[in-house]
This record gives sequence, C-alpha cells and structure tokens, in this order.
Amino acid sequence: PAPLPLRPLPPSRAATGDRRRWLPRPDRHPRTVIPLAGLLALASLIALPPRLREDYAHRMGQLFPSGIRTLLITLEYPQEEMDGPPFSVSDAEVAALFRHRHHCTLLHAEDVLQQAPRFRDRGLTRLYEKVFLLEPRR
Repeated sequence: PAPLPLRPLPPSRAATGDRRRWLPRPDRHPRTVIPLAGLLALASLIALPPRLREDYAHRMGQLFPSGIRTLLITLEYPQEEMDGPPFSVSDAEVAALFRHRHHCTLLHAEDVLQQAPRFRDRGLTRLYEKVFLLEPRR
C-alpha cells in the first residue's frame, strides 16, 4: 500500500471536547465497503483503565489485518492529578503494548492544556496529546 500522508495534527476532538461523529451511518450506506488502508485509534486506549489495555492491544491484533498501519492518539498527564477516563498513557506503555507486533514511532507531541479548559478545571498541570504511528513488523 502507498504510504499514508502525514502532517502535524491539531489537538484532537478527545482533548478539546468536540464529540462530532465522523463515521458513515450504516442506514445511509448499507452496502458501502471500503478497503481498509489504515486505522485511526482516536480515543480508544485512553478510555480504558490500565488493567484492560493489554487485552485491547491483543484484540486489535486479532480484529485487523496484519498489514494495517495505525495512528494511535493518546493523552499523557500526571495520573495522580485526575481520575480517568480519559486515562494517561505513557510512551513506555504504548511501546510495551504494541512492540511485539508493531514498530511504534512518536510522530507528534503537543501540550494542549491551554486548549482544554475542562482538564485545567479538573486540576491538571500538564496535558500532552501524542500521536503514534504503529507499523506492522515484517
């Protein structure tokens, strides 16, 4: 497959609270089949408490074809400052969860606390949004 075009991303809808839906509605497009070239995991991992993340990573490996590249978006903050969800996920945890099947590359990290007042109001002092590219090991 051709490489995915990558460019810096604005703060995600997960961090800024924009909950618009971007998925096609099955009732409007019941027969649409689109070949899967990549996967965007916007707020999946940060929604799970730590005890469920390993199962999630394993399940992703079962559900999606082995050649799929994934953009994984996480949030990282001092977990002791706020109970999740969303939960903080560190770079080390991303690597530990996915390195057995993927090369994990940090593409982008940005401090988004000033753009996310609801998190400042909950007491956070730091909030980084991170975008990882998970590429299958060959």
